Amino acid sequence: LRFPPLPIDVESACRQGIFLVGWGRNAFHATISDGHRIRFDPGCMKPLDRQARGVATYLEKSATQALEFHWNQPELSLIIDNHATLHGRGHVVDPQRRRLARIYLEVDSD
Repeated sequence: LRFPPLPIDVESACRQGIFLVGWGRNAFHATISDGHRIRFDPGCMKPLDRQARGVATYLEKSATQALEFHWNQPELSLIIDNHATLHGRGHVVDPQRRRLARIYLEVDSD
């Protein structure tokens, strides 16, 4: 599933609004879009200006319409195209049982 197209004013604000990313000495300023992709993590990105606050509010409201995946069967896998889908995850209830694997797959676009 792809994230629906953004309204033009939100798309523009994604390329112009400034966020503080991270904490402490490693923190840096960034926009959340390069014009092709959006990268947003409310856990480590703080909006610093009006445009960034508007984008954060829009994305937080959009999250209420997200498709939720349930881990209700053993051996389930979820594959996400990070370049095409804005995604997130909820609170981890039992960190000892959580297993997260990241695999890079290159797929021909033909």
